[in-house]
Amino acid sequence: MTLTPPNEGFPRSRRLLTAADFDAVFKHRDFSYRSRSIRLIGRHSPNGARLGLVVAKRVLPRAVDRNQVKRQIREAFRLWHARLPSVDLVVQPLQLDVLENPREQVESLLRRVVRERV
Repeated sequence: MTLTPPNEGFPRSRRLLTAADFDAVFKHRDFSYRSRSIRLIGRHSPNGARLGLVVAKRVLPRAVDRNQVKRQIREAFRLWHARLPSVDLVVQPLQLDVLENPREQVESLLRRVVRERV
């Protein structure tokens, strides 16, 4: 089930880029959801749906694992972007021992955002 064209990618306009962007979401959050091992924090924004990732070395010590998780989270966001309201989202994996299928967990959290925030 593809919700956006497959060649759309993840352009800069859909990313939280600066520390100020991340701080705004953390300090002025409008909602926060959590699955078994992933936390999603959000804030309403006039800039359309944007994504920021915070993946700590403490949670995933190997860079290859951090990169794989980030790719899966970005893919989930890319597929759901068209349905999301105008929000800034920060996704943060929390626990290594229960971090299974991060894409499915993020999609579940994004479904909840769509259902409760639209």
